Amino acid sequence: MDHNPVSAITQANKDLVSSIKEKLEAVSSFKSIFRVPKKLLEANERMYIPGTVSIGPLHHGREPLKYMEDRKWHYLFTLLSRQPNPLESSLHECVNALSNLEKPARNFYAEELNYLTSNQFMEMMLVDGCFIIELFLKYALKGIRRRGDPIFATPGYSIGSGVTLSC
Repeated sequence: MDHNPVSAITQANKDLVSSIKEKLEAVSSFKSIFRVPKKLLEANERMYIPGTVSIGPLHHGREPLKYMEDRKWHYLFTLLSRQPNPLESSLHECVNALSNLEKPARNFYAEELNYLTSNQFMEMMLVDGCFIIELFLKYALKGIRRRGDPIFATPGYSIGSGVTLSC
């Protein structure tokens, strides 16, 4: 065990520098995702609360959105299954990439997202991100759509306020 006072001070300085750097990164990040203010929400809740699908943590897990949550998981599976790598290998690559993005992504939110663990947040980013990619692919490339996909099989299916898929 090293009882050298100089090395103890050096370690304490490193810890302090690390702590200060973390706080500076948190306050210097560009907060760009906010909850809708209560006054606006009260004026027209339907305009601001998703009724079909949510992307991101602010409405994640709401009961009315459960059906589409299952569709998002299906889209994730479809997208990753198209890769030549085994599914588990693709998931490892995605999780490794997301682990580097979690902290910066959280910092975009004006509020703390303490109700989501690190794993829950990364899982949500993976599912939501792959859902968006697969949705755009299926919208652009009609040949990869499966017959009966409710998002595309229902004429004028609305996926959100002002967003309607008409294919």
